Amino acid sequence: MRILRRIMLIVLILVVVLGAVGAGGFVYLTRRAFPQIDGTIHLADLQSPVTIVRDKYGIPHIYASNVHDLFFAQGYVHAQDRLWQMDFNRRIGAGRLSELSASAVGRDKFIRTLGWRRAAQADLEVISEESRQILDAYAEYERQTTEAA
Repeated sequence: MRILRRIMLIVLILVVVLGAVGAGGFVYLTRRAFPQIDGTIHLADLQSPVTIVRDKYGIPHIYASNVHDLFFAQGYVHAQDRLWQMDFNRRIGAGRLSELSASAVGRDKFIRTLGWRRAAQADLEVISEESRQILDAYAEYERQTTEAA
């Protein structure tokens, strides 16, 4: 009887410790995924300081002194909040969703048959240089992040 109580106490302690470690790990991993919304972040690709203020609803307001930094910061904020969606949409548009799931091969074939990527490339070749620079600045951070992954 004494041995049974001791075993039950050890099992109880083990369950409590594992539960605490699991809960702590869960909190750490979920909090780590949230964007940094206060403090200072130094990014090498900025030409001058940019201020990003989020209002009480979490909506970012970006203040920059030039167009490049404005759209780079917009891409950065978008990547903070929605990097998965940016990458997902990039794969859809290129007909490369099946890289994530083999069940998407049919969709990829359809999108490639329609030529979405070719159409986007043709559009990109005829836009103004200013528009091209804006798009490049916006995609700069996302491109760096997905290439590093």
